[in-house]
Parts: sequence; C-alpha cells; structure tokens
Amino acid sequence: FSPTGSMAAGRVGHIATRLSDGRVLITGYANPAELYDPATGTFSATGSMATGRVSHTATLLPDGRVLIACGTAGNALADFDSAELYDPASGTFSPAGSLATPNPH
Repeated sequence: FSPTGSMAAGRVGHIATRLSDGRVLITGYANPAELYDPATGTFSATGSMATGRVSHTATLLPDGRVLIACGTAGNALADFDSAELYDPASGTFSPAGSLATPNPH
C-alpha cells in the first residue's frame, strides 16, 4: 500500500467499481460520486445518484455502464428497491427501474 490522493467527501457503506478504462467509480452515501484515476492518483467528482444509498450493489456491465441497485438510506429505516445506471462516457446516472422487493441489509 502507498498513499494517494484524497477523496472530496468521507463515505460510509460505499462501493468501488473498476471501470473498463481502469478508473474506479466510488458510489455511496455522499453525492456526487467520485472517480479515482490510478494513472494520476487523483479523485474527481462525477454525476450524482438520485438516491444517496449505502450497502448497495454496483455491477460493471459488458457495455461499460455500471448498474447500481438497492441499498438503504444509511439509517436502516428505509430499504431501496430502485436501481440506477452510471454512464462513464457522460458521467451521469439515470433511472433503471425497480426490483420486486428491496434487498435486506
């Protein structure tokens, strides 16, 4: 391990997803999401999720987008059944429907 750049916001229950181009998408709790660039060792802001969530899933899809699903509000009082897609080309999140039931955390 070696030191690298600092994130703009502290995060809890976050997820790190390696993108097809080698950057890493950090999602969870705080908005906006951040991208880590291992080539430069820096973090930069990217789009904001519609729902600030923790304990969610993040899956890299074959087309390079990331599916963000479920999670909780962070206070364990609300489980989310919603999903969002992150597009690294545009740096934006968009709605991706809902699951039949929220995930248990």
